[in-house]
Amino acid sequence: MTQKEMWGGADGSNITRRNVLRGTAAGAGALVFGVPTFSGGALAQEDDVLELCGLVDIVAAVDTSGSLDGNEKANLNDGVNAIIDGFDASDADVKIGSLQFGDGAISSLNTLTSPGPDIDLGPGGGSGNTPMPAALDIANQLVNDSTNGGARDDALKLILLFTDGGPNYDSNTVTGKTYSAGGGLYAAGPYEEGTVDATVDVGEMDETADVATAIRDGGVRIITVFINLPDTDLTQAMSGDAKTKYTNLPMYLENYIATGDSALTTSPADLDGLVDEVLAELNALCCDECPPGGLKLKYEFECVDEGDEGECLAYDFVLEDEEDPAIRYTPGSYVSKEGEEYEPVEVTFETDYCELYAFVKSGQTFDVQGFEGPGPVTVTNGGEKYAISFVEFYCTEEEAQNAADNFPSNNDKPGKPDKPDKPGKPDKPDKPDKPDK
Repeated sequence: MTQKEMWGGADGSNITRRNVLRGTAAGAGALVFGVPTFSGGALAQEDDVLELCGLVDIVAAVDTSGSLDGNEKANLNDGVNAIIDGFDASDADVKIGSLQFGDGAISSLNTLTSPGPDIDLGPGGGSGNTPMPAALDIANQLVNDSTNGGARDDALKLILLFTDGGPNYDSNTVTGKTYSAGGGLYAAGPYEEGTVDATVDVGEMDETADVATAIRDGGVRIITVFINLPDTDLTQAMSGDAKTKYTNLPMYLENYIATGDSALTTSPADLDGLVDEVLAELNALCCDECPPGGLKLKYEFECVDEGDEGECLAYDFVLEDEEDPAIRYTPGSYVSKEGEEYEPVEVTFETDYCELYAFVKSGQTFDVQGFEGPGPVTVTNGGEKYAISFVEFYCTEEEAQNAADNFPSNNDKPGKPDKPDKPGKPDKPDKPDKPDK
């Protein structure tokens, strides 16, 4: 499984990180995706289209606390809008809502709409503390409210959390506050671990992690985007106990708030360049886990059309096993050797699985190839001169390799004949007994 990690220096500058999220299946259906690209916040739509599985409801929760100065907040404003524009520019069936959190309160609630809202964080820098558990709670209520919030009961639910710090809040101030949007009322809390000081305490981090766990357990995915300010300590405002338990803020978000490995980090100025990665995270949400030991699917290249006299008129890949809807083949989706009609050197399938392995036989060559889904996977003959005879899919590399190692023509090669036993020397005759004296 390819993972991309680029972490900067000790100050965390120019950090960006993406691990493909491999969660439980969100829905069925083939995925064909090409990600829109952005430059300076301007959309450059490519020919390919992002198609997410089914319906997707998103709430963007944006931190506006006092650690953001005016330039940083302006960059955050532009970056979040660029991401929303990226969803709107695709053909995905996405509805987006939003809220802001800072200074002990939730503000600027927008119900879910398509196209999504235009975020306005206002002039100047941010202010106050970071009521992160309340932001997560209200976002969760909003993304699930199909009566007043614009959400859809049958949609994939996602919270996009943008923050530059850890949870810091006064429980007495945050608990019990209600917020309205589109006729809906949403209440925060109760919370017990918040403090009046500016330190990010271990209790606040524990309580916020518990809120995030309950949200994830309820079926809502969370993608976190840590806004890393230049020359900023990644443990900013964390107490000693909090550092001991959670190490730093990006690791806390990754390990305790985000679903799976869907934690991203960037600087405010580079946030609009994160669009591709957020869209890729959404694509990855649609994949199914392939159960080890639960899959063996073979496609063999064979005759599919016979003439009246039994001659073969056409060949293609044919499923030899029971159908698996998570792996599909469209007839004719192969490429032959140049100048030859039925000599496949590559063949393309569609899969909903997050990870997949193929045992490929080309002549007497046996190859194991790995793929990352969801989407199209193209199997090749590995550059060999022989055409592909069959493709056999497995969930793990070990299973595919075992199939290749134990294939009869690979395992039962004739060995040297056993040498005959050398003839032994004849037994010596018994000596006659001496006569009695």
